[in-house]
Amino acid sequence: MKGLGTLGGQFSVAYGINNSGQVSAYAPLKGDGLTHAFLFSSGKMTDIDTLNDNLSRGMAINGRRDVGSSSSTFLFSGGVMADLNTLVPQNSGWVLQEARSINDAAQIGGIGALNGNKRGFLLSPQ
Repeated sequence: MKGLGTLGGQFSVAYGINNSGQVSAYAPLKGDGLTHAFLFSSGKMTDIDTLNDNLSRGMAINGRRDVGSSSSTFLFSGGVMADLNTLVPQNSGWVLQEARSINDAAQIGGIGALNGNKRGFLLSPQ
């Protein structure tokens, strides 16, 4: 058993783990209660931060250390955070809301809205 630590707040929550033992998680910051996704790897926590809304949760991680998130709907890959909604064609009717899983082919599954109706999605790289 190993505790992941915190980002200064009261707790942390782990969601995903890959075959290398790397963990995607989140924790509140000290004082303000805003939550940030983090990556736990080799005994170290790396704060992934947020996009625009001061809230992120690391929900899933693949073997390449790519982290998918709910709340901010981002992909953290190669040390860079990208808004998944920028990867969807404009005028498609889709608004991605939560990235819940990611596989080693970088396919992302989650929840979104298609023309205002809640739907599951599969986002595949090209």
